[in-house]
Amino acid sequence: MRRLAGLLVLPLAMIGCGEPPQREYHQAQGAIEAARAAGAETYAAEELATAEQALKNYDIAVAQRDYRQALNHALHARERAAAAAKQAAADKATRRGEIERLIVVLAAEAERGRMAANGATRAQESAARSLRQVITDTDRALQNARAALERDEIKQAHELLNGLEARLAQALAPFRPADSPAAGRRR
Repeated sequence: MRRLAGLLVLPLAMIGCGEPPQREYHQAQGAIEAARAAGAETYAAEELATAEQALKNYDIAVAQRDYRQALNHALHARERAAAAAKQAAADKATRRGEIERLIVVLAAEAERGRMAANGATRAQESAARSLRQVITDTDRALQNARAALERDEIKQAHELLNGLEARLAQALAPFRPADSPAAGRRR
């Protein structure tokens, strides 16, 4: 009987001590790594930071042997990491779409520029040389931006195209008729 009582007390003692929720901790770590892989450091930095802080709080709770609180922190970290991954994927897709649209606009403007430069008068020759240089720069940037998109480097593609639309518009300005709507429009 005494032995049976000892065997019943042992599980109760183990429940009182408990163990840290390792499975949930590892799930949270995996979710954070997946969020990073999805680009959360760039596109959902705040959500990712919240998840990482929750995982740090898990470590503090484990050190204090508060396993219930540690479990809450691990679950919160996993939830925030999943939200970061979802937000990163959505933002990345949105930015990719914006860049793809900008590539189409820039390519069309470069083609207009080629036509304008080819039809330049003697008085416009200096402006045509400048325009041709901007078109060459634009073509190179478009090629590099497309390659960056292929590598899924959205931020780099954006940086490559940044400011080109304004440069093209400025280089094309001498070739627009004075009474055209684009010539009168100011941004």
